[in-house]
Amino acid sequence: MLAGAGGLRPAGAAPGRKCARVPGLRRVPVARGPGGQGMSAGFAQSQEADMRHDPPVVLITGASSAIGAAVARRYAADGWELLLWHRSGGQLVRDLEAELEALGARRSWTQVDFKDAPAVERAVEPLRQARVDALVNNAGGYEALQHFSTLGHAEVMESLAVNFTAPFLLASAVFEGMAGRGAGRMVNISSVAAKYGGSAQSMHYGCAKRALEGITRTLAREGASSGVLVNTVRPGVIDTGFHTRLGRDMAVRTELIPLGRMGTPEEVAEVVHFLGSFRNTYVTGQTIAVSGGE
Repeated sequence: MLAGAGGLRPAGAAPGRKCARVPGLRRVPVARGPGGQGMSAGFAQSQEADMRHDPPVVLITGASSAIGAAVARRYAADGWELLLWHRSGGQLVRDLEAELEALGARRSWTQVDFKDAPAVERAVEPLRQARVDALVNNAGGYEALQHFSTLGHAEVMESLAVNFTAPFLLASAVFEGMAGRGAGRMVNISSVAAKYGGSAQSMHYGCAKRALEGITRTLAREGASSGVLVNTVRPGVIDTGFHTRLGRDMAVRTELIPLGRMGTPEEVAEVVHFLGSFRNTYVTGQTIAVSGGE
């Protein structure tokens, strides 16, 4: 079911059909605070009802990437409706579409290039009136390794557009709806490059991802009283082909990882899904590394 922005469901609208649910879904008990039942306990109860009668909706950007596809599969297996944003088509999109069809997942696809500012604004605007229960800002990256001394204004702004500006606009667009419903989850996918600032050849990327992490800290504070939990996941070296495409010697790079191997997209997706689901009732404003100990 490849579709455009028409797949958005207005807040309160009923879904066209139910997604497959995970058997045995149960309420996660949450301790009460000193003032009585806390926001998280009532929130978890209301979301259990949503899972039975109205699948929650997650928007995942970068769905045509290995990590994005793994995240989409994980949410689909848990019965979520998927809004999948991607830059390019290709075999990965076709393969993921076939998998989601087999799972019976309700989904729609939107193609948008985050370097195209007018296109981003057009795609983001309908989200202000749509129901989005969780946002996974996964899209990001850079085209090639390039020493910072050779970068011009255009290259720096392009990195910011993809890794910071578009995620900022998406988070801003869905935040008020989440807060108004008293429920929401956001996960920003950063990078271990944000921890170190990136190499001399990826400084523009590392700095942009560091800025992305600032969104997490601000919105976590803003959303705490409204049931909106916001976190960052920092993947390390993940086996997606990204690093080898850049011409890196992965045997040498892997030696720097305490666990001695690259991670998998599925390992990242498990962490993203927990933080970006209603099973998470108490983690917000945090940066979680999935990096094998780096």
